[in-house]
Amino acid sequence: MKNDTTVTDGIVEENISASAGAAEYPKSKVKSTAIKRIAIPLLCFIAGMIAVTVVCSVRMHISDSNAKKELRKELMRDWEAAETTEGVSIIWVLDFSEDKVAYRAVTGYSTLDRTLAEYDYKVTGANSFGINRFGNEWEQINVYFSEDGAVMFISPSFTDGENAAVWFATDGGTEEDAE
Repeated sequence: MKNDTTVTDGIVEENISASAGAAEYPKSKVKSTAIKRIAIPLLCFIAGMIAVTVVCSVRMHISDSNAKKELRKELMRDWEAAETTEGVSIIWVLDFSEDKVAYRAVTGYSTLDRTLAEYDYKVTGANSFGINRFGNEWEQINVYFSEDGAVMFISPSFTDGENAAVWFATDGGTEEDAE
């Protein structure tokens, strides 16, 4: 193969020809071949990266969605905390439904039993939910469970002024735990 280079008015021109009398390749064909050598692998790399990103995003979304469903299921169990003051026992109850949580006091005397508050809530992550206590903004509540799932720790506590609260499951576990 023979390569002839000429310079005309500062422009470098290359003519590539095969040995002894073969036809010359036009300049445009040389440029397009070089572009193809770079562009095709580059496009394949970009397409591969996009595919990996999409797959990872879908997997993360599914995982996050499953974790939220699992937290919602755990929240909807029966949660209680007990307190005894001056010989009077009060059982505090958190009663989660699909989108509301009720905070109740149960004393053993039906005339004194009360729902103290009811709030809107939504599960926002694998270990957190938002609660709307004051009607205009959502507070983030972090939730952690004991290994056996019988104790729930929430922080901050939305039922009193404490930094955290401990609640006990009284329903004996979820249906899957019983199987």
